[in-house]
Amino acid sequence: MPFIGLATACASSFAYLLVIGTSPNAIVHSSGYLSAKDFLRVGIICVVLAFAVLMLLSMFYWPLLGFGDLPSMG
Repeated sequence: MPFIGLATACASSFAYLLVIGTSPNAIVHSSGYLSAKDFLRVGIICVVLAFAVLMLLSMFYWPLLGFGDLPSMG
């Protein structure tokens, strides 16, 4: 069960790509200065970086917390 919670929490934090992802994104978009393309252009970079950090955390930090010794779900 801890892996399901961690996976859900991490996946839900990748809301960089869309205008409706978070409330601050919608507020900035409603100002008219940014378009949806701007969110996608910057969001793709943020998602790649966040995914890399997530992979590094899952490989090095989560085993220190005790999640590395749990049996696999498969």
